[in-house]
Parts: sequence; structure tokens; C-alpha cells
Amino acid sequence: MINQLKKKYVDFDKKIVIIGFGCVAQGLLPLILKHINIPTENIVIITADNLGVKLANEYNISYNIDPLDESNYSNLLKKYCCPGDMITNLSVCVDSIKIIQYAQDNDLLYIDASLEFWDGVFDDETLSKSHRTNYYQRERMLEIKKKNNGKQKKTAVVTHGANPGLVEHFVKQALLNLARDENIIKDESDLPTNLKQWAELSNKLNIKIIQIAERDTQQGNINKKKDEFVNTWSVDGFVEEMLQPSELGFGSHETYEKIEKHDFGCKSGVMLNNSGSNVQVKSWTPLQGEQYGNIITHHESIEIADLLTLKEENKVIYRPTVYYAYHPCDDAVLSMREVNEKNYKIQSNKRIMMDEIIDEGVDQLGVLLLGHKNNGYWFGSTLSMGETRKLVPYNNATSLQVTISMLAGMIWAIKNPNQGLCEPLNLDHQEILEICKPYLGEVKGYYTNWYPKENLWDKLSNKQNKWGIENFILNP
Repeated sequence: MINQLKKKYVDFDKKIVIIGFGCVAQGLLPLILKHINIPTENIVIITADNLGVKLANEYNISYNIDPLDESNYSNLLKKYCCPGDMITNLSVCVDSIKIIQYAQDNDLLYIDASLEFWDGVFDDETLSKSHRTNYYQRERMLEIKKKNNGKQKKTAVVTHGANPGLVEHFVKQALLNLARDENIIKDESDLPTNLKQWAELSNKLNIKIIQIAERDTQQGNINKKKDEFVNTWSVDGFVEEMLQPSELGFGSHETYEKIEKHDFGCKSGVMLNNSGSNVQVKSWTPLQGEQYGNIITHHESIEIADLLTLKEENKVIYRPTVYYAYHPCDDAVLSMREVNEKNYKIQSNKRIMMDEIIDEGVDQLGVLLLGHKNNGYWFGSTLSMGETRKLVPYNNATSLQVTISMLAGMIWAIKNPNQGLCEPLNLDHQEILEICKPYLGEVKGYYTNWYPKENLWDKLSNKQNKWGIENFILNP
């Protein structure tokens, strides 16, 4: 374990160009320097403000205030990037698809943690709801892959943070753990080797629902104030997600009708008729037991549902329902409610908790697989702030789950430089988890017999379809 915490995984003699330098990028920088053998002069930061300049100066990293927008991004990338360099895109309000296309056209490695829009797109009411979703962004990304048409292109690892990113690898590990416990996988020859075989395994296990089930209990010694949004990661990033339409991957077993479908693309995802900040769902984590989370739009909900789909004669015969059931830290819950109450106007003040967080708070992030022979199985990471402080600076428990996954994706891309566009499920989960585990606290699986229970005020909406989404959503 000690050796892994000090290990240099790969040499890189080109530049790493970091776009955006908020809390995730600041937490990633010490991990890059710790585990990638690269001269500090080969790391370049391009960002919109001076908020991270002190940290960059501490490590003697080039810091450039050059905001990217629709009119200048191509010229700025040409200024800072040369063929063979890696773009590490951690910006918000910069269209990820444009940056990916530039990287593919100019022989640049690429990684990001989410697929972003230009500023103002996600709440532009002149656009259809479909065109303001993660589903739409993913379809734009897949269009680039389709246009490449098998041509060898530099590796672009998209959406490889904690979730999306790390959780897709948790899904694979959870499927393997279940399959071994049910004696479906007996030896190495039974292991899935391609996405179709992973989908077949999920179907064989009778997985109906995959919740990305997260509980953040981190709290600071400074109370949230009125007109202040407090969070443990990017405030702007979370606000974008919570105000977008609530999205999920829609399983083949579902009969729920209060959805809006897309009329283009893979058809794995649907929208609910409200923002993620207003849609609550019953979920379960080992730390809390039953909890209420929000169905926040995320790339992994669409990706996992799509890539675990089985078809016969172009008809879907199996697809799990997939969604992100997120219970953020208590101050973020209050902040989200305040935005809703103020007619979706964000607070004047924003604060990302870091040094003020007490040691005992944890971020428990995992995947909850429901419907199999043993009912429920949660697998994931439980990481405390106290552990985080001992591992790496400039992180909290939430950001470290993101940054270590980003680092693992970067290392994979450097070692596999000609793989073209890759989503997390396209990567080898064992390679990624080997790098990540020393930084994730307790990584463990838990069986559970949990299922939403009826009570005086809360009845099951569809008793004929036990695993239907309407039995999990509050007030369906």
C-alpha cells in the first residue's frame, strides 16, 4: 500500500494542459506530480480567474488567465497545445464536445470528468428539453466516434471522474462479486471480455435497477449563511446538474408513463418532467440505510443503460434502469432547497468546504444493484475527511474520489494512446481500481434486503411491477 501511494505509474515527456482550475483541478495537481513522471514546466494551466494562482505558484506551474469561449477556444488551444500533449478538461461552461473534436483533429490526448455545455445552454428555454440534457451531449460525443469510422485516433477518455467514471468500474466489480457468489463465474475463463458479455452477465443475474447511491455526511465548523451555496465540490457544476431535466436510463422492465422520450439516438435514456433538484427517490446506503436522494442527471445513467442493453433483431430484450440517487452534504441540501425557493436563482455567495470540514465526515459513494437472487448489493467507497487529509493535500473526501479516478484515467490514456473515444465502461476496471483503491478508504460490498416499504402515507404505486421506477420515486 505504501509503495502504491508513492509509485510513479508512467513517464510523460509531453505537456499536460489543464483547462479550468477549480477545486477538482487543484486536488488533481498534487496527484499528477506524485504519480506521473513529468517535469513541472510541462504542466500548463488555462483558466478564467486567479483563484488557484497561489497553489500553482507553490508547485511552480505555469498559470494563464485565458478564458475559453465559443469564439476563441480553437486559437487558444492552438497557442498552448502541440501534437502528443494531453488536454485535461476540468472547466465548467465550456462545450466539451468542441474541445474533444479539437483534440481528435489535432493528435492530442484528452480526458474530462463530465460533458459540459457553453454557458447559458442548460437553462435556455428556446432550446428543446432534449437538447439541454446529458443524453444529448453523449449523442454528440458518439457522433464524433461514428465519424472517425474506425480510423486510429488519439485516446480521449470522456467523463472519467468519480461519477461518471469510478462508479462504472464499481458496477463491473459488483457484477463479478455477485456472479462469483452465485457460482455463475467459477474461474478466469468465465470472465466477461467485451461489453456484450457484461450485458449478458447483468441479465443473467436479473439486475433490474442500478442506483448510483451516494451519501455525503461531511460538515464544516462554519454554518451555511443565508444567500450562500455551500458544497463539497464545484458549486457551479452542481447547480448546472440540479437545474437540468432529471434523467435516467430506462429499463426494459419499466411501464411508467410520466416520462419524456427522446426522438433521436440510442433511446436508452428518458427525462422526468422536472429538474433534478425537485425529483426525489428512495435509495439505500450502508451508512444511512434507507435515504431520500435526488435523481440528478449524470452521464453514467445513460451510458451504463445503453452499454448493458441486449437486443434481438434490433429489439431491446434487456436493459437495466440506471440513475444517480444523490444525497449531498446537509449544507448542500439546504442550498439546493434555497435555490428552488428563490425561483431557481443561485445565491450571491458560493463556498466549497475544505479546511473547515471536520475529520469524521465521510463521502460514501457506490452502486446499488437490485433485483438479483439476494435482492440488493451495494459496492463502493467510504472515505472520511480524516483519511483524506493523511493521503493528499488540497482535497476533501468528495474531491479525492473524483481526482484519483481522473488520475487513473490519465495514466490509462498515456499507456494506451491510440484508442480513440472511450467511455469509462470501455476501460479495464481492474487497472483503474488498482490505482484508485489506496485513496478510496474502505472499498467493500454489502448485501441488503432493503426495498421501499409502504406506510400510512406512502403506498407502492405498481405492485404488479416490483422493480418499476414509480415504486421508488417520491410522489410519482
